[in-house]
Amino acid sequence: WDPPRLRDQNGDITNYTIECIVANATDDTPVPTPLTTSQTLITFDGLLPGTTYMCRVNSKNVAGAGPFSNYSLAPPTDSDSPDAAPTNVTVTAFSPTSINVSWLPPLLFDATSYYVQITGKFSRDDSSGQTSDTHPLAR
Repeated sequence: WDPPRLRDQNGDITNYTIECIVANATDDTPVPTPLTTSQTLITFDGLLPGTTYMCRVNSKNVAGAGPFSNYSLAPPTDSDSPDAAPTNVTVTAFSPTSINVSWLPPLLFDATSYYVQITGKFSRDDSSGQTSDTHPLAR
């Protein structure tokens, strides 16, 4: 963020207060944050993966605090990797030369792809006699 215009500062800015909330939350409980800084950039750690936050800032001088800015909407934080493996993995013979592999995704995780590793003697059009292979599968 930028400091207020010089003519609106009414003296030297001593620090800023930052408030962040989870966007579209059912309550407006602020995210636990360092509330004050003298800098115009701050990094928040320990946020929830895949979550959108809104933040606002005000400035203070020796006379007190000024008004808060409008909330600024941040892009969602990055998603996290799964905490658990897929479950109920089942392998069945489909034909004399093929198998079907099925599974259930980990609970509470929206995977975008899976990797299936095949180990053993098999052949494919592009190679033969391999003992291990990994296939990315788009969801």
